Amino acid sequence: MVSSNMLSRKFCEDPSWNRLQGYTSLLFGVNKTNDYIDISRNLFEFNLSRVELSQSIMWLDINPNKIDGAMPEAMKDLLLQFSDLSYNRLCGEIPVGERS
Repeated sequence: MVSSNMLSRKFCEDPSWNRLQGYTSLLFGVNKTNDYIDISRNLFEFNLSRVELSQSIMWLDINPNKIDGAMPEAMKDLLLQFSDLSYNRLCGEIPVGERS
């Protein structure tokens, strides 16, 4: 059932505030061109350390879900304007990159 929604092209990039589950392979990948990913406030369960991130991502909101694992090392190379990874099951160190 998808009533009370305004489905459009953005649906693939901003399915926030639902009860969606599963893996979000449609959104993540080195060759994807999404610059805005908001899957917040859902029930997604996957290992973030296994996700390949596109260099085009500038906005990443994955709070709160049931996402585990470590932050991918590739995150240090992203030019993020916003990120919220809170209220998940993440572990490990935060990747730190060098910017000039």
